[in-house]
Amino acid sequence: MKSLHVSLVTPFNSLFEGDVASLQLPLWDGLIGVFPDHAPMLAVIGFGPCTLKLPNGSVESFVLDAGFLEIEKNKVTILASGADYVADINVEKEKKNLAAAHAMEVHSQEDREMKEDRTRSALARIKLAGG
Repeated sequence: MKSLHVSLVTPFNSLFEGDVASLQLPLWDGLIGVFPDHAPMLAVIGFGPCTLKLPNGSVESFVLDAGFLEIEKNKVTILASGADYVADINVEKEKKNLAAAHAMEVHSQEDREMKEDRTRSALARIKLAGG
């Protein structure tokens, strides 16, 4: 069975390195599914779920913040500004992060973008953790 070699990294750590049968993740404009022999591409990652189906049938689930995706010759690199295992998400902490994001004052376009990013990140984590 063909597989894809996936690297999922953030500026702080490497969350996954290994072979998968397929994966699904959010792009800035919708979800994408990737299977072996996918055409080469570069894309902008959005906020949301990343599901890796391993060759043995098990599934690894993550939540991604914005970043970049590269696919080339059955090698997939996911460079995310933030990512967590879904099982590690603390819903109460994310609700506090959401409240803090809503309370942020906006004085510039940079502030507005930061507020939107923090809001999207907290909402994605809360939704995926079932909160």
